[in-house]
Amino acid sequence: MRPVVKGMGLAWQSQNAKLNAARDRYGVRNDIVTRDASGREQAMTCIPLKRYPGWLNTINTAKIPDPAVRQRVERMVHQ
Repeated sequence: MRPVVKGMGLAWQSQNAKLNAARDRYGVRNDIVTRDASGREQAMTCIPLKRYPGWLNTINTAKIPDPAVRQRVERMVHQ
């Protein structure tokens, strides 16, 4: 989720807190481990793809700084 949130230009800390506060609602998993570019293991915060639209609906698109990204997110939310 972090790359998605950062790609929108939003603060990861607030979105991570929102996701973890509603773990059951979004099906949050923090036990998936991956390796970063330097080879260190890191836990990833993930949600099932079917829960992604529900989380996306909670995003305040006015806070997305890039107009092109904001427009794409608004289109996804209003489909």
